[in-house]
Amino acid sequence: MNKTLIKFSWVVLLLVCFISNAQIMPKLVEIIKEKEGSVYKIYARNTNFCPVSVYFTYTGTNTCGIPSERILVDAQATKQYLFTIKPCNTKNAYNFNYRFNYWLGDTNLSYYDKDFAYMLPFPEGTSYSIMQGYNGSYSHQNEYSIDFDMPEGSKIVAMREGVVVAVKEDSNRGGPNSSYANDGNYILILHSDNTFGLYYHFKQNGCVVNEGDIVKQGQLIGYSGNTGWSSKPHLHINICSYKPQVNEKNMITYETFFVTKANRKTTLKKDQTYTSVRP
Repeated sequence: MNKTLIKFSWVVLLLVCFISNAQIMPKLVEIIKEKEGSVYKIYARNTNFCPVSVYFTYTGTNTCGIPSERILVDAQATKQYLFTIKPCNTKNAYNFNYRFNYWLGDTNLSYYDKDFAYMLPFPEGTSYSIMQGYNGSYSHQNEYSIDFDMPEGSKIVAMREGVVVAVKEDSNRGGPNSSYANDGNYILILHSDNTFGLYYHFKQNGCVVNEGDIVKQGQLIGYSGNTGWSSKPHLHINICSYKPQVNEKNMITYETFFVTKANRKTTLKKDQTYTSVRP
């Protein structure tokens, strides 16, 4: 009787997601392998509070089963089945190794709610001006991001209901050059249409929500600051999703509408001042 010889190895290759001037790394995604006879069943454990897109690449001989496309793993999945690795010809030996990397969210996102009207990211009745808008010349080239000119310690609220995916608030460093790029404090929130809301430049210990929290539109989430790559105190926001190699930031940003005191649905413009109201 022929015996199938198996040689198995795996390597984790974690890709960093670039967001604005920060790097937000997904939390642990663990690939679990279970042997059943001459095959391996592959599962995933995802510790993130959002789905993650997992990509596999592999080499091997006489090997079938590893998918060529990315697999979407559910948020907080403890053991999600992915695929089965097996010999193509059971009479011959087979060997393989694979690498995998993963990204926050659905990297193949094809739909988002274009008509949703976001609340301004500050409490009802308060007003702030925009120092850099969509496709800005300083750091927003080819992206739909907005910078609000606001003093350190200003209240920041959720623009839309969602789940808090990532929080950083331990930094007290900021400055007007790229050496501070990884020092910005931030909050990342997953929305119901699978986009993310990014809020960036919080003050040290200035976040009042935790990862896994469900926040309501208009809920206080933290206090603005001047951390990270920043020339002056302000709040950077955008609505985004992630896609490897789509650009140097691996990020797609989306043009969105906001509710203001003057207009129930408007696109925000540079050098304009807007007063927040509840949608």
